[in-house]
Amino acid sequence: MKQPIFQPPILPARFISPEFDLCLFFDFSLRSAGEFFNELKEALPEGESASVFNSRDLSALGTLRKDEDWAGKIALIEKALDQEGEYHSLSVVGQSGGWLIAQEIPVSWGLFAFKKESSVGKRLFEVFENDGFIRRRDVEEAIGGSRPSLVNDVGLDFLRYLMLNYGSS
Repeated sequence: MKQPIFQPPILPARFISPEFDLCLFFDFSLRSAGEFFNELKEALPEGESASVFNSRDLSALGTLRKDEDWAGKIALIEKALDQEGEYHSLSVVGQSGGWLIAQEIPVSWGLFAFKKESSVGKRLFEVFENDGFIRRRDVEEAIGGSRPSLVNDVGLDFLRYLMLNYGSS
């Protein structure tokens, strides 16, 4: 599978292939999101695995297999990165190619992206769309003035560039 992330995941820049046409944003640390990874594993079809990369240079860190404890594996990766003094976050790409999640550093916003044409990607989007993630609609509302907390968190220019790069396809 061709790597769908073509440069380090620094939002609001576009760093993924254009066929990822559904997206959600988040502001939690992937490196310490064990509960999220367990939810993700449960939402995936049988046999779906994922590759984990360091967001700094997209070097491989491991594979999450469906029969493994994903939270435990992410905790081990976090510990190894911490011992190395590595402060960048993770990028995780589904084996089916229908989804990915990426974040530059643990304190920055991240992107959870999906391919609408992929049954796995579409299902994951539906599962997580109303699960505490920031939707395109939320960003558009913030730009329009009805969600000032988002503007206060990251700034109006950031949100405008985010919509320029990840707005409707």
